[in-house]
Amino acid sequence: LMQYAQAEDCFKKAVAKKSVLYGTREHIEVAKSLDSLALVYYVTGRFREQISLLIEVLGIVTKHHTREHLTVATTRANLALAYG
Repeated sequence: LMQYAQAEDCFKKAVAKKSVLYGTREHIEVAKSLDSLALVYYVTGRFREQISLLIEVLGIVTKHHTREHLTVATTRANLALAYG
């Protein structure tokens, strides 16, 4: 669990730094870090937090890509799996 705590901290820092760098949390690069953080939440059983982040990621990626884009499809699939 210690490695997951460290990973969570790293991804949270990446989200914060990228948000400042790009001037918004809604940048596609921020979405990548949010998606990684959602994976940490998944493996640690924090499903509500995972779903919340995946919803946010989906909102970001749909602003940058078409509905048919692989990133959008993957995020939708991950969200569907999270809902189980």
